[in-house]
Amino acid sequence: MAHPLLYPGKTFFYPIGNTPPCCLTDGVPPEQSANLLLLGCGDPRNLLFTVHSSRVSDAMPRKLDFTCCDHEPAVLARNAVLLTMIVDGEIPHNAMWNIFYDLMIKKEVVHSLVAHCQKLVKLSADVMTWNNAYGTWLKMCTVGTLQELRRHWILYVGFPDLSQARKKQVNESFSQGMREIRSKWQNIASIARSAGIFAHEAIKATSEHFSHLWRTGVHSTEPKDTIGATLLNQTFVYSLMGEQFNVHYGVDGLASFHLAPAFVTFKPSGPPKKITPQSLIDCAQGQFKDWCQSFRAAICTEPSNVAVRLFAGDALHLCRALHMHLSDRSISTGVYASPWSAVRLNLDGGEYDVNNHHAPTTFDVIDTSNLSDHLGLLNVLIATRPLLSHAPYSSINTEALLAVGSDPTSGFMGEVGGDLTSISIVLDLTPSTFVARSTTYSNRHEVVLHRLMDSPQYHERVVWKILTASDSSALRVAGNAVPTVLFKPEELSRFLFHVYLKMFASENTLSAMLTPSLEKLRASSRVHYIRATFAMFIKLVKERTKTDWGAVIDQLLELIESDRTLMMGMNYYQDLCCHLYLFDIHTVSTLTPRFVNIVMGSLSVRGRFQNWEEVPPVVCITLVVPRQKLKVIEDIGFEKIGTPPLQCDIQGFPSHAVFFSIAAAFGKVTRSGPEHSPELTLEEDPLRWSGKSDLVVSFWIPSWIILKEPNSAVGFGLRATPATTTLIGRLGMELLIFRASLLDKVSVQVTRARPSFPDEHRSLEVLNYSPRSRTGRPITVHMDEGGVRVESVSTRVDITGTEEISILESGEKVSSRQISPCGVELSLSRYSHPLYFPFPVDHSRVKLRIARKSHFVEVIIPVSGPFTAGGFSVDPFPVIFQEHTPTVWNMHRLHLDSLPFVSIERKANLDSWLNTHVSLMMSDRERAIMNGGKTTGNQDPLQTLVDVKESLHAIFVQYAGIQGEKRADVFALHEPTMGGGYTLLFITGLRLDCSAHTVVLDAFVLPITDAIMPRVGPAIPRLMKEGLVSVVTVDNEMRAWKRLLPAFVERCRLTWTHGPECAYVKTGRVPLSLEVNENPLCACGQGKDVALFTRSKLWAPLAPLVTRAALSPLFAASYLETRSAPSASVSIDACALCGGGGQPRLLKCSRCKRTSYCSSECQRADWKKHKVSCR
Repeated sequence: MAHPLLYPGKTFFYPIGNTPPCCLTDGVPPEQSANLLLLGCGDPRNLLFTVHSSRVSDAMPRKLDFTCCDHEPAVLARNAVLLTMIVDGEIPHNAMWNIFYDLMIKKEVVHSLVAHCQKLVKLSADVMTWNNAYGTWLKMCTVGTLQELRRHWILYVGFPDLSQARKKQVNESFSQGMREIRSKWQNIASIARSAGIFAHEAIKATSEHFSHLWRTGVHSTEPKDTIGATLLNQTFVYSLMGEQFNVHYGVDGLASFHLAPAFVTFKPSGPPKKITPQSLIDCAQGQFKDWCQSFRAAICTEPSNVAVRLFAGDALHLCRALHMHLSDRSISTGVYASPWSAVRLNLDGGEYDVNNHHAPTTFDVIDTSNLSDHLGLLNVLIATRPLLSHAPYSSINTEALLAVGSDPTSGFMGEVGGDLTSISIVLDLTPSTFVARSTTYSNRHEVVLHRLMDSPQYHERVVWKILTASDSSALRVAGNAVPTVLFKPEELSRFLFHVYLKMFASENTLSAMLTPSLEKLRASSRVHYIRATFAMFIKLVKERTKTDWGAVIDQLLELIESDRTLMMGMNYYQDLCCHLYLFDIHTVSTLTPRFVNIVMGSLSVRGRFQNWEEVPPVVCITLVVPRQKLKVIEDIGFEKIGTPPLQCDIQGFPSHAVFFSIAAAFGKVTRSGPEHSPELTLEEDPLRWSGKSDLVVSFWIPSWIILKEPNSAVGFGLRATPATTTLIGRLGMELLIFRASLLDKVSVQVTRARPSFPDEHRSLEVLNYSPRSRTGRPITVHMDEGGVRVESVSTRVDITGTEEISILESGEKVSSRQISPCGVELSLSRYSHPLYFPFPVDHSRVKLRIARKSHFVEVIIPVSGPFTAGGFSVDPFPVIFQEHTPTVWNMHRLHLDSLPFVSIERKANLDSWLNTHVSLMMSDRERAIMNGGKTTGNQDPLQTLVDVKESLHAIFVQYAGIQGEKRADVFALHEPTMGGGYTLLFITGLRLDCSAHTVVLDAFVLPITDAIMPRVGPAIPRLMKEGLVSVVTVDNEMRAWKRLLPAFVERCRLTWTHGPECAYVKTGRVPLSLEVNENPLCACGQGKDVALFTRSKLWAPLAPLVTRAALSPLFAASYLETRSAPSASVSIDACALCGGGGQPRLLKCSRCKRTSYCSSECQRADWKKHKVSCR
């Protein structure tokens, strides 16, 4: 596969999620049905919250189909227990909470759990029985998944009847484990992230709750809930590690909910909320009840609006299986179900076969949790990209939890594997924030927690979107035609070589020795990629680009052969050549039939091929490792050995080749077939590491190595990393577990295929990495000399019409202009040619090469970067239509009515956090621009975005009443040089947007035009008398607001649709106009959802004219720009580290007397940064 085989050392059980839930459909239009793939799904919080937040209305019925994958069957078994309980509706919500979240439960709760599991066991006897019951909505991708879940349900049923000895052993295991956690972990800062904006304030209460949970085993602190909860919850007992305590030390149910509402006063009267562990539990349990009710309503609708599919196994293996099924529609895939397994992954759950094909194989949303921490970001992207549907709303969500490097905010860029622009072009996939330059998500609290608590975690969530579906103009003009991307062979080979060096940077041991650091040692021990990964990356790039691929690979291999950076790189060279051949990418000369025949003809002794009539270029070696040989590493213990990578090698004289793409399983190998074409069958031992069977390891190898060196030895051992050097004393310098002679026919088998896997090679060849035909205009990509970065793109326009040729020859001026983020229009007299590129471009530096005699024009244009002109500054807040369905491309959607209101009556309470939070829209770079003052005239686009953010800040703080003379709820966007006010904003409330860790203004928009002035004019003096506030927006900022308002409106649309008469649809323009006195909005949403608006008697007459909108702060991407707490010059009195208002008051730095902090802890955490400016 595409990831190293790791020794299965200590692996923790995560029965409960450790991050707050996300709405996975927050980028999907509300009328659009969606297929969702959840890899590493964990507990069902994201599923439940998504269904709750995506509540289907009668106006827009849609279906959601979830495919949920987790490598731990116990996670899915627990999830299925909860989901079926919810739908049955027979067990109270508080009891369901106890069953799912509490480690210790009461006797009556145990009875309810056992009774429900008995029902599940009865209904899961076989797939047909299951499908006729819960299988109408809860489906199994494979028969093996149902069997695994049923095995766990049987264990849950039988747990109360265990022998006293076994039960005592389990109870002692849990008692000891819980004691160790209480003693080692007293402050788990990661739980506080669920409070988002209030994470810093949550640390004390969440730490107290953590101690309580691991002391009592119960989440609630109420005596009525803890007294009597003395029985071990059996759903926490069983995992891949067996029947024992294996729960992760960071588990706390609070981490999987949104805790911010507990910190905010929602009512204008009454005492402020006191934050206690129980108040946080009350908050979480309230959300749990709401989610359960929404999920049950969705399932019980006829027909059901939701389907949930479960797969127990490896995420990368499932992606490969789905990819193969997508390519040939066979339910029998060329993939093992998981590492350390010889069971074939067959999609035999019932809805993947040709005659009953209801299960999705392409997905609108692919959520990968934090798999990139454990599998590598490129592995995740390579595996999921072929499964992503091609639409503006399609996305792959990646997360990271492990802080990488000294500055975790920039860790993401280091994990990409190369220049992000170049990677984005070859994958046709990019982080939306990278090109759009702003986001409505905030993760400032992660920076605070990492600095304050020196936390090893830093949560970064990135949404990747399809570039060729990101430009509304391109989709309107070119439709689904995807550009043909051309590369010069020498540039593409250097780019691939750079990716190769980044991918295998852990092999750069020389750098680690010459300039040692703790981070380099850690990086050398993080091994995520093998040569098969690189081959798969090349395969993906090859099918998405056009060039002389023979030349590309030849030059790439020359660069690899001459490289001296990766000291062990050439040891894996044959492994790479093997996979280039297996993936049908390239055949090196030594793998051609002619070369093999020449070698065979020159040998008198053919070794293992003695009786073979024909030898294929690549064969499989199967090594049987005696069980007793594994004892040397088993005796070390799971805790000490960790999860080191394993590899095979073949050592002769003088060569030594290492192979990293290996499969392993315990069992017995049986040989059959003729001597010249033997086949192997592997009968797997289900006990695996707990059994006594030998280990069977297999890998692909070039045949010529066996031919030329028939006396070589085949080995199996650990990969050398800084983490495995401690094992040299036990295993020797080679870290070898077992080695056998190639001539040993007992331990070593040579065959044409892996054991029990005759068609693996064929299945690799049929994989289609680019299912869409590339019929668009050819675009040439130009890279820098080193092949590291894409600098520009170009295309040629052939002038073919007789009249246009004549105009060109006459010397008529040829001009161009940028028409969209990726689009340029070339104009010659009355002729125009729209051109669309595979990445946002910067027209300010365009070059035109005009060949008047040869009748063509070549357009050469630089790509746009995050801090350059062009790109999405042309359309910074795109709303992209496909027929009548719009997508808000770089903002998340909201169900406004489900978001809790925040009372604005307590000014002191708001001032302690709101001002700071909204101010943190600005990056340090943007704050420097802002402090320089606004400019007028033809503004720089980066300046314009700063101006918009400054205006948004003013609206938020003046509505809240924490700045200005008095609170305002009506604002006029004002352009003084073009006639004055052009839009009225009516604010009806401030709400918490918990999943984005921010706030949102529930607003109504009224664009002022000449046509409606007779109806609006009489109300304006009364509005001014009530305190209408003008917000000055000059020149380009006014146009930016005209673009922003349609996005703010569209993101909260839920009860109305855009019909065929919609002005957006008919004109193909969003916004409709950028002119100051014209309406940018369509009329579809006017007068809809105005109940809040009409509460004001003054406003009510205007209700038919207004459109509801959701105004959010626009944050900078944390992996691109730093964001410090605002300085005193911005007139914000807040902690420089966390933005808090003090505990209970702020303290000044004793040295500079200017910078404020909540506490000495905050000051110490910020000192490294503050000392530079402290005077």
